[in-house]
Amino acid sequence: MFSNQLNRYITRRGNERGPYLLQKKLWQLIDESVKRKERLDYLQVFKLEKEDSQYLQKITYGQEKPRRETNSHQPVNYLGLKRPVNLNNVYVTFRSCLSKEGKTFSVLISEVLFKIVSEEL
Repeated sequence: MFSNQLNRYITRRGNERGPYLLQKKLWQLIDESVKRKERLDYLQVFKLEKEDSQYLQKITYGQEKPRRETNSHQPVNYLGLKRPVNLNNVYVTFRSCLSKEGKTFSVLISEVLFKIVSEEL
């Protein structure tokens, strides 16, 4: 489902507001799940949380069906952030598209999701 790395899309506004390195990390977490051959739901959910450290960002990544959740801690400067942020429910959805060549797949990070990130930077 999420295996085609060539067809990934983000809205213009989402791209403007979400730091590239953060977007890249979210895709990387999905790619790691694909490599482990985990069964992925069409909806992947990320949650960004501040913790005690001003230098680490907690990222919780999971899905509802089958239920799965993992946590990672990343240095904020590796994510293009000035400081850790709180952001609930960053959604990455799977969508299928039909092209001239046949059926292809794409993923989308919605522009609304990064609004809070840009306001906290």
